[in-house]
Amino acid sequence: MRIGLALGGGGARGWAHLGVIKALEEMGVKFDFIVGTSAGGLVAALYAYHGSVEKVIREVKTLLDSPKYRNLKIEDFSVEKEASRIRKAANSVRETFMIAKGFVNMSLISGKLIADSIADLIPDIDITDLPLKTAYVATDLISGRDVILVKGSLRQAVQATGSIPGIFPPVPLDNMILVDGGATQKVPIMPALAMGADVVIGVDVSKGIGRKTEYKSAFEVLLRIDAITSDRLNYLEKLIGDVIIHPDVHNIEWYEFDRLDEAYALGYAEAYKKQELLSKIQKTSHIIAKKIRQKLSGVGIDFDDFMIFYPEK
Repeated sequence: MRIGLALGGGGARGWAHLGVIKALEEMGVKFDFIVGTSAGGLVAALYAYHGSVEKVIREVKTLLDSPKYRNLKIEDFSVEKEASRIRKAANSVRETFMIAKGFVNMSLISGKLIADSIADLIPDIDITDLPLKTAYVATDLISGRDVILVKGSLRQAVQATGSIPGIFPPVPLDNMILVDGGATQKVPIMPALAMGADVVIGVDVSKGIGRKTEYKSAFEVLLRIDAITSDRLNYLEKLIGDVIIHPDVHNIEWYEFDRLDEAYALGYAEAYKKQELLSKIQKTSHIIAKKIRQKLSGVGIDFDDFMIFYPEK
């Protein structure tokens, strides 16, 4: 029986994946491969390369303390919850500037800065050179299909799967233009099944949509509709996972990468809440998920219409 670990996207909330992996190690839950979306892809690459959660954390903290990371100016996306009226006015001006910048640029953060930061964390090797099998989910803007990257540059794969639309620049690859796979695969359950998993453990670090009662612009309405659509897709895909671990990371914003320790602890604790179910799935497939998959196969869905491997099998 092959077990796949599907790590979802969520920016800084993705550090919770490290806590989940550490808990799985302690519980003796072994997985055959990892498929990651966005932050999940970064964690998959780091863990597969270093082979140790503790080593990954040390490497990440070194980068977070570096001038190179500070040059990314991730904190520009922060809006203090308890801001003064003057600060709120300044934030309004800043947000207007960033929206205007987005209309004349492909991204708000330089591609070179992103690539340089990734280079400090990820070795310049092929995906297949990693001791643990991994795959990275991106979305092709040209065809509209999800792309599961299984070979080629590891750095390029990590950059592509984490290319948040509008924030980080798209990544060109052959005849594709790739962005964050979280657009359609927040938790990449289906890619894990396509890779041959009999059982899928999914880790969802999305924030969820929550309630929002005030809308100040058409732009906010458009963002809300996009969030609702993404959340609905995520809900439906998680139904075909065998175990879904959803750490309570909703209070961590995507740009708060310095909250690594907090996210790690939340992931670790949540994984242990699933210990009984995790012990069962190593013996037999989870019946509920299996029945849902059988229903889906009966519908005649052709996954090739919206999901491909790169390079193609």
